[in-house]
Amino acid sequence: MRIAFTSCFDVLDDPEQVVWDRVAAQRPDVMLLLGDSIYMDFGVNLPLLGVHSTHPLGKPRKWDEAKFAQEMYSRYRAQSEVNSFRSLVGSVGIIGAIWDDHDFAWNDSWGAGFDEDVVPRNKKLIARTLHLQFRDWLQKRPLVEYPAIPSMDSLLSTEDRGIEYSFSIGPVLFLMLDGRYYREKQREVPSPYPEIHPGEPLATMLGEAQKGWLAQTINDQDGLSVICSGSTLTDRNVNGADSWDRYTDFEWLLGQEFEQTVVLSGDIHDIRLKKHKKTGGGNLWEFTASGAARPGKFHGASGNFGIVDVDGRSITVQLFDEDGLRSKKVIDF
Repeated sequence: MRIAFTSCFDVLDDPEQVVWDRVAAQRPDVMLLLGDSIYMDFGVNLPLLGVHSTHPLGKPRKWDEAKFAQEMYSRYRAQSEVNSFRSLVGSVGIIGAIWDDHDFAWNDSWGAGFDEDVVPRNKKLIARTLHLQFRDWLQKRPLVEYPAIPSMDSLLSTEDRGIEYSFSIGPVLFLMLDGRYYREKQREVPSPYPEIHPGEPLATMLGEAQKGWLAQTINDQDGLSVICSGSTLTDRNVNGADSWDRYTDFEWLLGQEFEQTVVLSGDIHDIRLKKHKKTGGGNLWEFTASGAARPGKFHGASGNFGIVDVDGRSITVQLFDEDGLRSKKVIDF
């Protein structure tokens, strides 16, 4: 089985998205989209430096529900009309998709808690309905024209819950996580020595119910488990990082006795392979492919994707950037 994965593509700033032709050339059986499939906001306007964003940070916070819905829908529809993307989607048997911040609501957004910056309930419901519409369209064979925007009543009638789900192909289980709907505002116990050791996280990213579902689903599985996350596991020392290690979920994950499990992640507009030490011994491998088509002077990347080949109890991971193959790793379980 061949699995392709990537994240972060912006139809407003890159309507061509040549990366999908390169992915299609790898002939994947499964395609995983790990968040930021559209960008509700990105970048800033700095006219003196010649920097202009078509959708600057912070804008969606100010929109009323009708405009928020229309803007989000128009981006999904525009993405569906990218020729290279349509061609790839139509050629792959199974597509998995989750969201991250830019296609959930706005930059660094979270959906749980009662602070003033949490995404309001109605905007979460709108985002959920439109994400599920996109995900449903991705599965159509043959591909059809993108459906019309639902009425506001329909947008708001969805369940008030996240978009996590799982599916299996033979012995391989895919866990498609929701890292936004249940995420709380970052907070931690202050450290007396922050320059040596950061404070202990207090907030959750996945929420207790989703963690319970994840653990039970993997523990009931005999073959390979592939955890798919919009956020990377570690990046805590980077300003603005939304990684797992800023939340209690990271230590929880490393404490689980998951066997034959790898993590695929996105978000950081780069490619990376990383080995994490599990609490009880052994390693948890994470592979990141992000920046499929997110060009720009700041934090832009294009052409990044990953390929995972599964052969029995062995996987081979290849990470590509716009210049070709950059990293390769073989893991035997």
